[in-house]
Amino acid sequence: MQQQPPYGTGYWGLGVAVGGDGDTISFSHGGRDEGFVANMIMWPQKGRGLVIMMNGVQGGIMQEIQRAFAEEYGVGALPRVERTLVAMTDAELGQYRGRYSAVAGRDTVRLDISTTPGGKTLTMYQSNAKRTLVLAPVGPDSFVGMDGGGAWTFNRAETGGAVQSLANGTGQNRRVFTRE
Repeated sequence: MQQQPPYGTGYWGLGVAVGGDGDTISFSHGGRDEGFVANMIMWPQKGRGLVIMMNGVQGGIMQEIQRAFAEEYGVGALPRVERTLVAMTDAELGQYRGRYSAVAGRDTVRLDISTTPGGKTLTMYQSNAKRTLVLAPVGPDSFVGMDGGGAWTFNRAETGGAVQSLANGTGQNRRVFTRE
């Protein structure tokens, strides 16, 4: 297998993502639909591969399975991110409640944020995907998704001001949802 030059925003070949270089080259393909999540990654030079298929619509544990496999078989893995949850009062969490939206292609994606019973975390319902995600606080305006560790950040126009948007991810893959 040979890796082709970059195309668009990443490396692609024959419908799969291609990454790495030399002995670390890998190819992968994942999918999600109502009722299942799946991922396949292969390292042809190392003679190793992993296929994970799970019932359900949230694949948060998938990253942990992949990390354990990578550590066991020496195929490389993203470093484990250590986070410390912080305690917030129901009033502090309440400032994030509301509906946030963004346009993705021709669709409008809406996120409804509420507090969980007991008031220690937030619940985010994504209507178009019909899934709920728990967000746990890790700092002022910073949360982590409990299904896979994704970063969620609430943004304000000024320090101490009202929350205006919610961002997921970092860099060029960052998606911002505006508060309605």
